[in-house]
Amino acid sequence: MRRRFPIALFGALAPVAVLALPLSAWGASDTGGPEDAVGAELEEWLPRPGLGLLSASSFNPNHRLGLQRGGSTSSTTFAHRRSRRRSTQPESYMILKGGGMYVAEESTNGVFLGLELGGAVEDVLDVGFSIDYFYRSTSQMEVLQETRFEELPVQVVATTDKTAAHLVPLGLTLRIRLPVGGDALSPFISGTLAYEALFLENIGDPNSDDPVLRALEQNETFTGFGWQAAAGMDIRLSPSLGLFGEIGMHRSSPKMEVEMDGVPVDLKVDLDGGFLRGGLRIAM
Repeated sequence: MRRRFPIALFGALAPVAVLALPLSAWGASDTGGPEDAVGAELEEWLPRPGLGLLSASSFNPNHRLGLQRGGSTSSTTFAHRRSRRRSTQPESYMILKGGGMYVAEESTNGVFLGLELGGAVEDVLDVGFSIDYFYRSTSQMEVLQETRFEELPVQVVATTDKTAAHLVPLGLTLRIRLPVGGDALSPFISGTLAYEALFLENIGDPNSDDPVLRALEQNETFTGFGWQAAAGMDIRLSPSLGLFGEIGMHRSSPKMEVEMDGVPVDLKVDLDGGFLRGGLRIAM
């Protein structure tokens, strides 16, 4: 009975002595060897006061570093953050565009403005809603009289004819960014499908020899679908602001129905032409 008591007492105190020993005593040496495996297993499964759960976590790429006294877990935290996947939630943006467009074979130029609102997915794909505005005007003037005032020439001018065209395309734009310019430069290609309305002012002339002009009213509206294709470059100035530039082609032929000699016919306006625009891209 007396012999069993010391044996039982030794068996109860042995685990306590094992836990009280420093982990380095179990073979966690720098030279390697069989003790390394035993020490590593004990370091992984035996908790140490004040080290927290991160040291024994499966996310810790170097559990030995976490178990050292005075060691920092910041490197483990940074490594875990870097391993997170980039969010696929679209980033909202706004693009302000301004430039010009040359229409038809006569290369008649006009102002071509634009506004686009949308979202960017992982800096690769833009999906946006766009509204553009093209304006051009022509006028004919006649000089009725010329004189001089204080040695300065003075003319009396009368406007005999004036027309204006207002084109408003409403569209959906897809833009693909090409991963060849790094973070600062982003070349892209884009395409836009739009529903367009063309407003023409003061083109009707009931006394004209042209039957088309006689059939038109003073103000007419033409509608139809069109498309745009462009290529360009984004230059990022800051995380929320960048420069935008593009060169492209516009294609559309809005139409309206009129009667000529009692027969309904369609009139189409050819608005094919190239454009060049620049502006600002703003992240929201």
